[in-house]
Amino acid sequence: MNSDAKVLFVGCFNLGPEAAIAFGERFPNFEYALWKRGDDVGKKAIRDRILLGEWDVLVSFYNDYIFSAEELEQFRLKINIHPSLVRGRGYDTMPLIRDEETHGIMLHFVTEEIDFGSIIQVVEAEIPKEISYRDFRRKNQLLCLDMLRSIADTMNAEQSVESLISHYENEASVLNRPWGDEYISATYLGKTLRALRKTNPNHRVFEGLPEEIVQYRPRKTSATPVS
Repeated sequence: MNSDAKVLFVGCFNLGPEAAIAFGERFPNFEYALWKRGDDVGKKAIRDRILLGEWDVLVSFYNDYIFSAEELEQFRLKINIHPSLVRGRGYDTMPLIRDEETHGIMLHFVTEEIDFGSIIQVVEAEIPKEISYRDFRRKNQLLCLDMLRSIADTMNAEQSVESLISHYENEASVLNRPWGDEYISATYLGKTLRALRKTNPNHRVFEGLPEEIVQYRPRKTSATPVS
């Protein structure tokens, strides 16, 4: 893809620096911004940066930033790596709570509606028996980093932004995978974890799990939780 293409990478402080390096090794001509959930000042800085002018590609990675319709209009292609096979949260907890055999990640188009854009790619992997929470979380992160490298390779292989868009649109059409009806909100995840702690306080999911996730409650009971 043309080296003059304006590409913005938006990630979180948790994994963003590592991801920016992984992406930059293959596609060095990009700008990046990192954001921490709840940082209103940082969110405004990213919003102002986006609205300064038109961009070609948005690569959203492993972050909770919710893009407005006005922001999304600034990009010709908007894609996100979602670290789960279902909508919402709990990518590093629900598979362990449910004792599932596999987990996975998805690449999808970003739309104003959260976790809704057409799915482009899906990667699934086995969950080793008795894997710890920390190791499982990292295993999932490594899948995301590998997918990010693949995105950078694809961007380099395509001749233009238009051909890149067509490439991903074709992949999504061939895959034709729906999101499904399940949505894991932060509120539901917190309730699930608190109930599990009462019956099984030594469950592996609690080894290293931040307490704020377990104790999460919506600020206003009338508000719809956002994930």
